[in-house]
Amino acid sequence: MFDAALTTLEATHASGDAKRLRSLRNPLAKRMTCQLCDDHRIVLTIATLPYLHFASGHTFFTQSLQERMGFLPAGTLSVEFLLFAEYCQLVLAIVEVVVTKARESKEKHVFDLARSVGASPSELTKLRRKCAMVRLEMCKFVSDLGKAFYDCELAFAHEGVFIGCALFSALLSTHKNMVKVLK
Repeated sequence: MFDAALTTLEATHASGDAKRLRSLRNPLAKRMTCQLCDDHRIVLTIATLPYLHFASGHTFFTQSLQERMGFLPAGTLSVEFLLFAEYCQLVLAIVEVVVTKARESKEKHVFDLARSVGASPSELTKLRRKCAMVRLEMCKFVSDLGKAFYDCELAFAHEGVFIGCALFSALLSTHKNMVKVLK
């Protein structure tokens, strides 16, 4: 399905239909071939998608898309309502940290168990990588807490921490997804 969408997008670009591209907010896509080893090739696709159609709930409200798209007249949602949405994001971030910590403990236990029963080195490597990915996820969720504190306008929150956490989360998410693709 994704390949069909990319093919359609490439055909739209090739046709030069400026009106259609403007209606889609001019998305771009690039296919690249990554050759890690002589016997292993991966086709990677990088695309910018129109945020009006692919926005998360958080982006939807912070970019005021409900007003831009005509769902609600400007000024309908109060500041308190938007702050409540940010508090919900904070609770979600805390839950993610707690759940991921439990997953990390479980993965470490499985690794220790496999090592104690004498699992093969390749199996131990797989389990070690799985533990590392869970720890990476945990770092990202803790970073999300830093962003959520600032979004909730808490007294101790600092904009520098927010910017640092946002950059760190973005880099970590990109790295984590690249590692998953290249496995």
